[in-house]
Amino acid sequence: MNKNTALLAALGAVALIVVFLFVTGDPPSSTSSGPEPDATPAPEPTAAPDELAERLALLRQEAEVLQEADRDLFNSHARELADEALQARRPDISAGVGRALADSGDLELAGAILQRAVGLMKPGEHPKDHLYALATVRREQGRPIEAASLYERAVHAPPTLPAEFVGLSEHYLAADREGPARAAVTRGLREHTNDRLLRVQGAEVEMLTGKVDLALTQLETLLQDDPTDLDARILRIEAMLAVSEFDAAAQEAAALRDEYPDDAWGWILGAAAERVRGRPALEWVERADELASDCTCKRTEQRAVAWVRTVGQGPRVLPRSRVDISEEVDLRAP
Repeated sequence: MNKNTALLAALGAVALIVVFLFVTGDPPSSTSSGPEPDATPAPEPTAAPDELAERLALLRQEAEVLQEADRDLFNSHARELADEALQARRPDISAGVGRALADSGDLELAGAILQRAVGLMKPGEHPKDHLYALATVRREQGRPIEAASLYERAVHAPPTLPAEFVGLSEHYLAADREGPARAAVTRGLREHTNDRLLRVQGAEVEMLTGKVDLALTQLETLLQDDPTDLDARILRIEAMLAVSEFDAAAQEAAALRDEYPDDAWGWILGAAAERVRGRPALEWVERADELASDCTCKRTEQRAVAWVRTVGQGPRVLPRSRVDISEEVDLRAP
């Protein structure tokens, strides 16, 4: 900038100041004691309540006390709220409605609402848990490939969690896609080196592809590093049952029951070890059923109870993921 330009800029600034003082009057002096007595500070702006979110919270409370007689009314409320949320460009609220429906057991309506909501979401725009909820519904509907595709969408939106790759691998296993299931573990370990959950999942893939001895070796290594690793302990018992180490499996399951008497797994696996040797263990199955049925979040345990009911006397026990369990299984059947 040359000197003439600088001078013009300075004159322009002075002119602006003069105009401002002419319009607004003299600025307050440095000795001013503050605003005039009748002046009141402007109120702080308050955020308008999120009516849709409040209604979603009420719907969830309604789901918790849902009775069969109220099913039609509950579903009507859910549809109405989901439609209004989508019209208001709030797919997150609509997805929340779908999750409430899934928790209440209405998978068909839950899947329809979640599908519409997730279809309107951009990657990274909303929490991934809506994708997980729809994937869970699709898995329960016997559509594991669709569940896997939803998890693929999740792992392509960083940041990722090890559990996302574990879930992806599980869905591929449910679809008998062993190669992609193993690849999901490998991909996860590239991003989350030496992660415990992924290493356990890798052992499960090996077990379900017929390499039970390799799976047991990997699990023993994990348990040497951390003997309290509950996931590794559960899978090791299942691998023992698959290679006919029934006495060892029974001892390990008994240890789980002693340490975690209010957890279903010790009862489930202990019952499997008994039933394969010709002992029905009905009390243990019922106890496992009771512990697995106190929360819809324990769907894995509920499916495991259905699995243990299929176990009969024989040379070995087929792993849970290799048994076809119909959604119509009566969880209270012997």
